[in-house]
Amino acid sequence: MKNTLEEIFYYSYNHIFREFKDSEILFKSSYTNLEKILKSNHISVESGFFYKKIRDGWFLNYEPAQQRSINAKFESLTFAEFIALFHPDRPTRLLLDKLRRKLDLNVTAICNYECEYCYQRSRDTDWEKLVRKAQYYELSIDELKKIIDQAAILGSGSIKITGGEPLTKKGVISLVKYALSKESLNEVELLSNSSLITEHLQELKEITLHKANKFHLHSSIDGLSTEKGLSNTKYSKIHYKKLINIRKELPGIKISINSMWTENLCSKKVLNKIYQFAIENKVDRWTISFPYIVDELKNALKRNHKYIPDYEKVVKLTYYLVKIHRDKGYPFQLSIPLLFKHEMFDKGYTVATQCFDNHPCFPCHGSYLIIGPKGEIMECLLAKPQTNANIKDGDLLEVMLQSIKENSFYDLTEEIVSNKCNNCRYEHLCQGQCVNDRAIKKNNPFAPDTEYGQDNSACNLLSRAEVTIWPLLDRKNKKIISTYINKNGFYPLQNKSIDQIINKFD
Repeated sequence: MKNTLEEIFYYSYNHIFREFKDSEILFKSSYTNLEKILKSNHISVESGFFYKKIRDGWFLNYEPAQQRSINAKFESLTFAEFIALFHPDRPTRLLLDKLRRKLDLNVTAICNYECEYCYQRSRDTDWEKLVRKAQYYELSIDELKKIIDQAAILGSGSIKITGGEPLTKKGVISLVKYALSKESLNEVELLSNSSLITEHLQELKEITLHKANKFHLHSSIDGLSTEKGLSNTKYSKIHYKKLINIRKELPGIKISINSMWTENLCSKKVLNKIYQFAIENKVDRWTISFPYIVDELKNALKRNHKYIPDYEKVVKLTYYLVKIHRDKGYPFQLSIPLLFKHEMFDKGYTVATQCFDNHPCFPCHGSYLIIGPKGEIMECLLAKPQTNANIKDGDLLEVMLQSIKENSFYDLTEEIVSNKCNNCRYEHLCQGQCVNDRAIKKNNPFAPDTEYGQDNSACNLLSRAEVTIWPLLDRKNKKIISTYINKNGFYPLQNKSIDQIINKFD
């Protein structure tokens, strides 16, 4: 009877032990630690009733599972879930938690658009020429299918196919179809600017038939400009019309859109038009964010310092949008980070470092397992890989484990990166935000000797949101936010704009 629980999991994971050479060792370490956890909770594995007690009592209230929104029955945990919950080593738990949340496949670095703020470094007007070159060094479709196979076996919950612009890569629609065929995947997301979807609409119709609720198109729109010079960007009205046509042709799929605060977006007329588009086309979620502070953004601001609007203007426009959203009864998810995030009002919401083993990059880009176009394992899309681990050098699990060796990303904690935020009024709400945008040393934001400042956009927006946006909320949501505020803390310094911040530090 003592080994009954172990035998249950051995039976469940036996095919994984045969497929991945490191999996059984991971399991044994995790199971041994689970026994210790149970004993510390006065649950004896020697008792004949221990399994029912674990299943019906202890696990239902196990805080790490609740924090990760793992709702599976105890005996139905995927391998990735089991390791993420019970392995004694924090980097290993974080690594498997990345995989079980989402596999982020960057299938190409090439993009056919030329958006000025983008952190993608392979943009070029002659993108078709770059595509021809890339086929010799980027992962093939067959290699990508193998990764999907292995991720599904290990217990990845969803797949995101992205780039660059993924549809510049020949065969990507067949990759989407392949991912949709995996019964264990809950969602297959295509992150695309949607400019090239038109030629694939019929094929997408066919592969999403009876699986529309599993397919998620994540696209972008940043304006409604009629200027010819902007036609090859997400600012253009041409791009907007393409999105309308896509929804018309693919009515059953999940669609979310993302926008960036640039001068092209910042008018009530433009925002209202996109808002109506979201309602009429049953958009699941609209997110509006500030671009990350990368070299491309800095160069754009040098050319035009008004390219990114100042904070006051953004707050006024957010007030306008949130008021409309409230009066219409919140018809879709509207997320404006640091000002109005719908997630803050979802049941069970917690800020990043209150869960996921206190890592400041969870949940954000750093909370997914990212594989780059050449097979490299990446910790974050905004930073260079911290190791040389490459999917071409072994099975997925083997290479994942290589990627955390001597990798300072997995040593990050909120305490390390946010000491300048101690006793700030908003420290518990924002946790300092993006590590990359706070690193004064720009070459490696995860290096042990990196000096961390503050994510100044967070400082500037939260204090303005408290005065202007949050009074629009109902009593319940105001109460939720108030629990995160350090009412005795200091108010962060104010800047006028991102341009002012960059000039201060450069």
